[in-house]
Amino acid sequence: NGNYPRSFAMSRPAFETLLRRMIHSTCPNVRYVAGNVTDLVVDHSTHQSNVVSAVNVRAFRGEEQTIQASLVVDCTGLQKGGLRWLKASSANFTVPHECSPLNELQISYDHKMAYTTCEFDVPERLFVPLRQLGFPGDYMTAAKLYVHLPLPAVDNRYMVLDRCERNYLRLMCGGWNVRDRITSYSDIKAFFGNVKQLQPMPSWILDMFDLFEAEDVPVSYHHLPPSSYIRYDLAKCLPSNFIALGDSYMLLNPVAG
Repeated sequence: NGNYPRSFAMSRPAFETLLRRMIHSTCPNVRYVAGNVTDLVVDHSTHQSNVVSAVNVRAFRGEEQTIQASLVVDCTGLQKGGLRWLKASSANFTVPHECSPLNELQISYDHKMAYTTCEFDVPERLFVPLRQLGFPGDYMTAAKLYVHLPLPAVDNRYMVLDRCERNYLRLMCGGWNVRDRITSYSDIKAFFGNVKQLQPMPSWILDMFDLFEAEDVPVSYHHLPPSSYIRYDLAKCLPSNFIALGDSYMLLNPVAG
C-alpha cells in the first residue's frame, strides 16, 4: 500500500540482490555479465605505462570474451580478485626497479577478534510454538530481537539476534580475544553459557534454540576470516586506471585501519 517501515531487516545477499535489481531497472546503460575476470589486457600503444584497455572474462557457461574498459574497479570483496588479475597479467607490465613484487603486497594480522553469523531457516509450523515460549510478538513482523553489548570491565563477548527476510532468523555472536568457532547448536549454547551479564537474557532465547535443535531447523554458519591488507601503494607498477575498493584490499584491521 506504499506505507514502508523506516527500516528493513535483511541479509547482505538479499540487499545486494535488491540493489542490483534496482540498478538494472533504472540504469539502462548498466550491463551485467555473469562470469569471472581472468586477467587484464594492458595497452602499450599509448605513452602511459601500464594502462588497462580491456578485461578477459570467462562466463559461467565456459565461453570467453574480452570487454573494453576505461576504468577497472575491483569490488570482489573477500575474494580479492584484483590481486589475482594483476598477477595473471604482470608479465605485460612495465616494472620499475623500486616496485615491490605483487606476491609480497598482502599482509595479514591476527586481531584476536572473532564472530560467527548463524542463519536459521525457521519453518512456519514453529511460529505458534515460538509464541508459546515467549517470543515477542508476531514472528513475521519481528526485526531486532535482542542485543547484548558487553561492558569491557565485565566481559568480552557480544551477541545480536534479529529476523531478516523471509523466515530467516540471524544470530551474530563473537567478541575480542575469543577463540570459539561455532559450528553446532551445542557450540551456540556453550557460547551463551560463557556470556557474563548484569541481567540474564530472556529465557525464551535458550528455549528457542532447544526447539530449533529438536526440530532440526536448517542452519548455516559464516565465520570472520583473518584480516588482511594489500599494500597497493607499494606497487609502483599498478595500472593507472585500476582501483580496489573495500574488502578487496583491506579487511577490517585495528592496526592498519
